[in-house]
Amino acid sequence: MAVTSMSSVAFAAYSVTGGGGGASQASTMPAGGTTTVTVANRSAIVSWPAVTLPNGTPVDGYRVFRYDGGGAAQTIGAGCAGLITSLTCTETAGAPGTWRYAIAPVYKSWQGAEGPRTPATIAAPQLALTGSTNITVVPGSVNGSITKFVPGQTVSFRLNNPSTGTFVPGSLNPSPVPASGTADVSVTIPTSVADGSHVLYAVGSGGDVASAHFTVTAPAPTPTGLALVNGGAFAGVEKIGLGDTISVTFSDSLNVASLCSTWSGTGDQTAVGSVVVDNNAASGNDRLRVTTNAPVCGGAFKFGNVNLGTAGFVTANTTFTATIAWGAASKQLTVTIVSDSVDAARVNSTNTALYTPDAAITGTSGRAVTGTASVTGMHF
Repeated sequence: MAVTSMSSVAFAAYSVTGGGGGASQASTMPAGGTTTVTVANRSAIVSWPAVTLPNGTPVDGYRVFRYDGGGAAQTIGAGCAGLITSLTCTETAGAPGTWRYAIAPVYKSWQGAEGPRTPATIAAPQLALTGSTNITVVPGSVNGSITKFVPGQTVSFRLNNPSTGTFVPGSLNPSPVPASGTADVSVTIPTSVADGSHVLYAVGSGGDVASAHFTVTAPAPTPTGLALVNGGAFAGVEKIGLGDTISVTFSDSLNVASLCSTWSGTGDQTAVGSVVVDNNAASGNDRLRVTTNAPVCGGAFKFGNVNLGTAGFVTANTTFTATIAWGAASKQLTVTIVSDSVDAARVNSTNTALYTPDAAITGTSGRAVTGTASVTGMHF
């Protein structure tokens, strides 16, 4: 704790002779010398020169004081508290800031004046991210290091608030924080984190907190266009058949493996499958789906469905052979019907068709496709 210097620095020293005559003399307590302060991570190592009484008698020890920039006395750490009988002490786990250290010599019940106050700065904990801090694919990761942490702490990670923010998974190497106060960090940013600017907090179990900024730019793709186009076999007749196409355009590139498990890469893709039209489905309208048989796409193509806006395109549940193509540049999924069916019927009316994507489809950003697309007209 902080100790206030005693106002009296003089005392009486007595000696007694064999002849019984008494003699006394006054001696003065010396002032403390100038401290030297060395900062190592969050520790302040304070040292000072020895002082003696005027008659050469060593003092009993020293008291160490710490002050803030305004001169207010601070509570000294345990390593420098009380009477120090050596010429150095170490205050560990120091609070960040600029402090001033001084010492005063002690002899029996007397304390000398404090010596000059020596400034020393203890740096605040820091978190620095290395590499890109703009995440374009989720889940993603940010990497970096912490410095100036008090040793022995474990560290957790939160987003946008050090006390109440969402915990995110991360690792510290080494863990716990070593004597140097420095360790590498790697943190996973999950899919649930929205696009925008964020603050990552490294929170030490002993109370240290450091932060760094990063951004997420990983937009969820949306279907932006739907086209149900007559391919010529029944020109001028709104009837599903050979050559007709179903095309869906997306705002961003898709993870092709989320459409078809045997597709990979970022280029164009093709597969053979089927278009299934469910007659008078649960909505009351005919519904169009796209399927594949194993081993193509593992037997499950993730398309979603098109509510055709009315019943009457087929007289029974009907399957057409089809080819499926993904255009990487156009961000368009096109299904071309390559067969006819006697169950196909003419629909001579204007309707609004609505495409709803399969929930399993994701973009290259890692986010699931959101939204729907519609088209109004005389389809096929």
